[in-house]
Amino acid sequence: AGFFYFPMDETLVRAAVDLSARPYVHFKADLGTADVGQFPPGLTEDFCRAFSSSLGATLHLEVLYGSSDHHKIEAIFKALARALKEACSQEAGCQGKLPTTKGELG
Repeated sequence: AGFFYFPMDETLVRAAVDLSARPYVHFKADLGTADVGQFPPGLTEDFCRAFSSSLGATLHLEVLYGSSDHHKIEAIFKALARALKEACSQEAGCQGKLPTTKGELG
């Protein structure tokens, strides 16, 4: 499992990941409907759900606060990446297996 808090200017996002082979997403982000550049904000949650399902991972993603949708979306993806990096890291004594709260994936 891994987690990360990612600050981006006025925004703070928390991400937690468990490589459990059990896809689940808790997604909490107050995003508007206006495109950010050419990206529709609603696709952020859709991407996270598809990613969780394909990876077989439990994801908890929350924008704790912020005002810019651009910063919120960017911080969600960066927090997810850093939490995933932590979840994939090998811990001493794990003998080459990835840590998970449901046992070990190897």
